[in-house]
Amino acid sequence: MTTALVLSGGGAHGAYQAGALSVLLPTLAEEGRRPTILCGASVGALNATAVAASSHLAVEDQVGALVAIWDGVRQRDVLGPFVTEIPRLLARYASDLTPLGGPRLRGLIGTARLQRTLDGWVDWDQLDANVGTGPIDALVVTATEVATGASVAFVDGRIPDGAGSAGRLRYVPTRLRAAHLTASASIPILFEATRVDEPVDDRGWYCDGSTRLSRPIGPAIEAGADDVVVVSATSLAAATRRPDIDVDQEPDLADVVVNVLDSLVQDALLDDVERCADRASIELVAPEAPAVLGDIARKVVRDQHRGVLRTLTSDIPFIDWALGGESPRQAELLSYLLFDPAFIRPAMARGADDARAALAAR
Repeated sequence: MTTALVLSGGGAHGAYQAGALSVLLPTLAEEGRRPTILCGASVGALNATAVAASSHLAVEDQVGALVAIWDGVRQRDVLGPFVTEIPRLLARYASDLTPLGGPRLRGLIGTARLQRTLDGWVDWDQLDANVGTGPIDALVVTATEVATGASVAFVDGRIPDGAGSAGRLRYVPTRLRAAHLTASASIPILFEATRVDEPVDDRGWYCDGSTRLSRPIGPAIEAGADDVVVVSATSLAAATRRPDIDVDQEPDLADVVVNVLDSLVQDALLDDVERCADRASIELVAPEAPAVLGDIARKVVRDQHRGVLRTLTSDIPFIDWALGGESPRQAELLSYLLFDPAFIRPAMARGADDARAALAAR
């Protein structure tokens, strides 16, 4: 049996995955199913890489290393002071409106700080030792090539079967580094696209790996897995009308973007689970209801990130202003950026609870 771990995207929702993995990884190790193939998109790529870089450790230490990353993360590790982004945004927006050329507007938030932070989080030498010739056979990070819209899988270690085929996913062998992870996590509109220079033949600008990935489980099976564990921070349950949502309110940008981001993960994952059910055993952990993490985020944004004085300590009010609108779902969109202990810790706890429930329901 070859076990793979597939981790989907979601910005700060990656804390939910970390909580789920804190329960799943020890259980899988006890069952002789410690994952040797790791696949991730967006923040799932960051978590997959963290798991790979610590795969030489005892599973308890591996879990401790992952939890420590998320316990220690702060907004400044990912987002620079947003007030300093405003002149850049205005300059790039003005450039887009004039025929004079110049830097173009690629997103609300730059990714340089995240890339520097990842360089500090990941022991790249240890990752190189662990992948390919160590305990991990393959680490697969997906991204979307902006120029072509193609789904690209950067592969460290064993190249999956079908690599180089005419399929919709292009496999690119490489040694993974911070630029690949940052590119995979560059959520469109919220974050700028990220430049990747290695390997040279596939250099270019890339964004979030979930935007065009129609087969999130497929790469794991093509890499040799017949046992797949999927952790999604996006609920796969059907959406329902809630009494606290005003269906007559005119939608704004936040409503549209949240729906798009959720559907990119949910639709592709549900379709691929059905498609791959006869090729591998598949276990799935995800929030029970669509609004679980959004509800946590709404409370955090309301209590800690609203008001003029909050702008002195938080960038969320500025980003809230930049997005515009008063939709209740705006907090859900902001939750992708809530690298704040007030959101991260309850999100991790929820992930751990949902993993325990999934294991108990076997």
